[in-house]
This record gives sequence, structure tokens and C-alpha cells, in this order.
Amino acid sequence: MAAQLSDGWVLKWRFLKESRRKARYFGIIRVPYLQFISIDVQLNDGSVYRMLSHYDDGTGCYGLYLLVQDAMDTPSGAESGSIYRTRELSELPIGAATVKITDIDGPNAVLRVDIVVGTHTVSCWAAEVYDRGGGDFAVVDRDESILVQVDGVRPVH
Repeated sequence: MAAQLSDGWVLKWRFLKESRRKARYFGIIRVPYLQFISIDVQLNDGSVYRMLSHYDDGTGCYGLYLLVQDAMDTPSGAESGSIYRTRELSELPIGAATVKITDIDGPNAVLRVDIVVGTHTVSCWAAEVYDRGGGDFAVVDRDESILVQVDGVRPVH
């Protein structure tokens, strides 16, 4: 992951997320992260990478990983009958990028990365927010979602 994105120039970010299932507590409770299913990153050389996360299912392969993509997903609102939407991540910085793997768990599990873009740090964590009822939530790591912060706080759109 570090080799693919480091020393690249990030031109654009896009994400895929669930638009309804968790909207209730992401909108009401001040969850300090944005939560995504995937993040597409386009570099200035035209290359596109998709960051995904695999939950810990006991196989030993889990955490964040990258796939090479032919193109970025087209932005879309929630379609009828679908809970997913894709949009630009304009709240994330663009520019020269360096990747630092900040948390690993064994040889095949990258749990957290920091993507330093200019003077900003985009932190990505293989984790998911779970509703605990009564307005409470818990962050569970080694899960299939990607939690994101910029400079240690939830980015604002």
C-alpha cells in the first residue's frame, strides 16, 4: 500500500458508503470519523487505486488493502432500492502524498495508515462503528469498513 501511493500526487478522492443504515447515528451522535465501504484515489499519473478493508474472519488476512482500478466510480446518489451512494471526497486534501503504515497485526494485516498530503494527515482505520442503542456507539477494529479522519478530526463537507 505504501509503495503504490507514496510519492504520488493525489488528484481526487471518491468513496462508496451506505446512505441509510447508519445515517441515524452518524447524523445525530458526533461520531469522530467518516465511515466508508471503499475509497478511490486517483493520482496525477492517471492511476486509480481502491482502498478496501477485510474483516478478521480467522484466515489471517484482514485489514486495509489496495486494488488497481481502471477508473474511478461515477458519483451517484442513492438509487431506488439501494442503500449505497458514491460521491467526491472534496473534504480530503489533494497534493503530494506519502503513506505511513501506523498499525500492523502480523504479516498480512494493515490496520491503520496515515496518508500525508501536504500539511494534512488523512488517517484510515480498518474498523466500523456499531450502534449500541440509547445513543451510544462503539468502534470495532479489524472490520470491513474504513474510518477516516483528517488531522485527527472528522472531515466536514
